[in-house]
Amino acid sequence: SQNANYNNYGGDKAVYPLEISRLRHVIEKAASMANWGRTLAKGRGLGIAAHRSFLTYVATVVEVEVSDAGDLNVIKSWVAIDAGTVVNTDTVKNQTQGGSIYGITTAISDGITF
Repeated sequence: SQNANYNNYGGDKAVYPLEISRLRHVIEKAASMANWGRTLAKGRGLGIAAHRSFLTYVATVVEVEVSDAGDLNVIKSWVAIDAGTVVNTDTVKNQTQGGSIYGITTAISDGITF
């Protein structure tokens, strides 16, 4: 709902409303990049997460593999971002890579609950 109580990081909700279409677009883009729905090898799986943070829409797909011994291996991750106007692409790349590593590390080492 456009009237939902959500944090807009100081942005005026009238100027920067929650745009579900932008969130849907990054989800579809990340899924497409990962070839979501493809047949995976035994022990492999795909996970997807999406959110809006600091007026930016992000979706990530991660492919993982669990060995017969229970060892986890991250095969690859794909990230789609809709940040609006980007002034410095290197900063976006650095934030994306750092955020991906942080998220994977947290999921593996600490767990994520909600």
